[in-house]
Amino acid sequence: MPIRILGIESSCDETAAAIVADGREILSSVVASQIDIHREYGGVVPELASREHLRQIVPVVREALCQAGLNFSDLDAVGVTQGPGLVGSLLVGITYAKTLAQALGKPLVPVNHLEGHIHAIFLEAHKSGLVPELPAVCLIVSGGHTVLYEVRAEQGTRAEAAAQLRRLARQCERLARKRRPRPVASRTEGEHAFVQNGCLLVAVRAEHLAEV
Repeated sequence: MPIRILGIESSCDETAAAIVADGREILSSVVASQIDIHREYGGVVPELASREHLRQIVPVVREALCQAGLNFSDLDAVGVTQGPGLVGSLLVGITYAKTLAQALGKPLVPVNHLEGHIHAIFLEAHKSGLVPELPAVCLIVSGGHTVLYEVRAEQGTRAEAAAQLRRLARQCERLARKRRPRPVASRTEGEHAFVQNGCLLVAVRAEHLAEV
């Protein structure tokens, strides 16, 4: 009997639900976009996003179950994005998922949004009949997050350069505030050099905007 998990995503401006069997086979996937709602503002408005999640989450989950030909009682667990993301949007998905899991007497599985991007690659690979080669390095640039993950078959994923990136980001912010951009030293000569250059570029742009 396959293990069927309902996944719920509400970290930003899309309400999504999917049902996956045995962590590999996608039985259904439903996404409600908010592009039209936020387009006139030139970006995502957190309060509007939260309200739209409230409207969409119930019908989206029901549609995911319908596409998979399942009932709530057929689920073995409920997964939900716990962060990072917009606080109000996350709260909608987490509250719904916690309530549903408790009502069904099923486990609740919190999912890191960024690591979810990596696991999505494996889902798509399985769908195409491919097997990703491991170990591998995965670069994620999502919203305000830039992370390097080392992906290993025996240990899952770990944020190899996350701490360094956070330090560099803080340095970059300080440079931008002081309006005195200068090179940011990388941890190892030649390694992660693109991070150093990227942070310096942001600082230089901040300096330019401050002078305009």
